[in-house]
Amino acid sequence: MKKIIFLLILLTFFIGNSQNYENQWAKVIQYENDLKVKSANEEVEKIYKKAESTHNEVQLIKTFFYKSKYSQTLEEDSKSKIISNLQKQIQEVSTPSKAILNLIYAKILRDYKRNNYYNIERRTQLDSTENADFLTWTLKDFESIINKTYSNSLENEIILRRTPLSNYEQIFDFFSLENFNSTTLYDYVLKENIDYYKYLIHDWELSEDAKSKITKPLLGLDTEFKTLNFDTISNNSIQKVVQLYQKTDEHSKINEMDLDRILFCEREIIKDKNILLKVLDNFQKRTDDSLLIQKIQFEKAIIFERQASKEKNKFHNAKAVAVLDSILSSEKKSNAFKKAAQKKYQITLRELDIEMQGYSYEKENTRAFVSYKNIDSIKISFYKAPYSKFNALVEKDSIVNDFILKNKAHLTKTYRLINLKDYFEYTTEIVLPNLEIGNYIVVITDLNDKEKKSGIYYEKFQFLILVCWLMKVIQKFFIKHLTENQENQLKIAF
Repeated sequence: MKKIIFLLILLTFFIGNSQNYENQWAKVIQYENDLKVKSANEEVEKIYKKAESTHNEVQLIKTFFYKSKYSQTLEEDSKSKIISNLQKQIQEVSTPSKAILNLIYAKILRDYKRNNYYNIERRTQLDSTENADFLTWTLKDFESIINKTYSNSLENEIILRRTPLSNYEQIFDFFSLENFNSTTLYDYVLKENIDYYKYLIHDWELSEDAKSKITKPLLGLDTEFKTLNFDTISNNSIQKVVQLYQKTDEHSKINEMDLDRILFCEREIIKDKNILLKVLDNFQKRTDDSLLIQKIQFEKAIIFERQASKEKNKFHNAKAVAVLDSILSSEKKSNAFKKAAQKKYQITLRELDIEMQGYSYEKENTRAFVSYKNIDSIKISFYKAPYSKFNALVEKDSIVNDFILKNKAHLTKTYRLINLKDYFEYTTEIVLPNLEIGNYIVVITDLNDKEKKSGIYYEKFQFLILVCWLMKVIQKFFIKHLTENQENQLKIAF
């Protein structure tokens, strides 16, 4: 009975303690929303002291995530305190927690170096001493310590591989990892290291002969890739990234790190999108992971879109849309799904620009220059307006709309535009109708906009006895259109 009572008391303590942290973090978020960074940091400091006293490493690490956000706006003393506390906790926490704190420490140093680069660059080596305060470090010191800190985060690999990332779920509440539960802490730390060295890469080229020797294993399966020697790669940062990719877990099935690796290697080393397309096709056939397939398909769509041109690969935009439609037909609403919906909207966007000459004689055949994309036909309507009301009509959209609803168009003409369904912009000229002397509101509508989601666009014209004076020499009409299917996709809650 006593044991049961003790367990109930213990359970009540942990629940209450957890709720207390939630209340404190709610205050932090509210301060952030109110742009009160100093108050938010003070509240985080309270959580830090509490977590330290109760040895709650997860909450302790979470405070440093938030402190790293605030470090750019805080005073030097506050930054020094954050770094000092980090250095202290790195020595005291468990091995898995140490890895995460090393990443946070490296990020804070990188941010400080970037934001204070000019002042740091002016420091001389004499100002720097081993283990001195970071306020005295030179650029060389920062680079050396940042590199070492990232390296330290990968220590004790076996322990990190055995630690599920879900153990630190409370820390990553603002991350959107789709495979969170199957990811180890080592996977996360390794990816952060890879991203860091990617950031250091500058323009670099490998000879065609050297490329031909390493392309297949570099973009191949995991077993081929891990046996490759990269002595031919002279760029230290690229070599480091590729070597880190080789440290991923042994696996027979294609995974997300494989995709990340081949995209990197193609972009920085091979630089051949046609080869990449073939590799992506092969990878897609070798996996049954639906979320990974969506990501592979999205990369293929991006390649098709970027290769599309009127002179070459004329229908690659159409291929991109077809691949995007395949992603959007899935019931799983991943990040790739969301990006596919956005990309399809961009490619299929309906656009129209019209330029008209500034002067025209009465009854003259006047031409207009039309630039359009994804539009089949337009209708131009001329509404004759009394001179006394003409200038007031275009002061507000509501007045114009009311005038159009209550009056019949004096003249309307439909124009068919050639649409090759290749999603490119084209230009043409149209002959405007002859008009008698008068003042007109000109309305342009997209005839294919069945749901009238694009609305109507108007300008005002004055046709005088001898000339037609356009109040604006160039009228530009920009039509944005979403099909019902696109609009539904973009409204999906992610």
